[in-house]
Amino acid sequence: MEINSNHPYITYMNLSAYLPSEYILRVATYKDIFKVFEIYYFDFKNIFFIKLIFFISIILIVFYLFVYDKNIKLTLLSLALGCLATILFMIFLLALNIISILLAAQTVKILLIEYKNQIVAYSIFTRLQNYSEINRLYVKPNHRHKGLGSYLVQTIIQSVNKPIYLIAAPKALNFYIRLNFVPIPRRKLPKGYSIASRKGKFVLGFISK
Repeated sequence: MEINSNHPYITYMNLSAYLPSEYILRVATYKDIFKVFEIYYFDFKNIFFIKLIFFISIILIVFYLFVYDKNIKLTLLSLALGCLATILFMIFLLALNIISILLAAQTVKILLIEYKNQIVAYSIFTRLQNYSEINRLYVKPNHRHKGLGSYLVQTIIQSVNKPIYLIAAPKALNFYIRLNFVPIPRRKLPKGYSIASRKGKFVLGFISK
């Protein structure tokens, strides 16, 4: 395991999780931001989805060129444009997330784990005055079950103000509970998280160690 960072926000000590050999932990720079969101939005599942939509749109356009009925041509064109709009919307979301990170660079930080010079896991977190947030945690599918997510979360726990809040996907609840995150009563949550809790989302918090 190797750690490569002199970033003032991050400390690394006494972690029960560990990184396997050849994995490197570091803090993201501006140059990494696009790559981070590219990984999230265009991982294997999303790439397959995008390719499928693009393929369908090409087929629709081909049929459009060879069909003479105006109503059918209009339907085919509408469907093709809808497919292309879906792809453009995903690209728009990518750009929007990148811009939001750049604008909040003073409080939002990104930790990366690299394997053979490729980013394979990352966590986005926010340091606020009275509490902190884990906004996103992602590990590439072929690098999961190696402790990378646990290592990122434990590093954040040791480096930011408490409490730490996050919104957990149902399938991630047991993962965060193992790392001592617990459900927080709605009345004790910051406003944004209280609203999320009312909408049925799973809000967890890490109070102290």
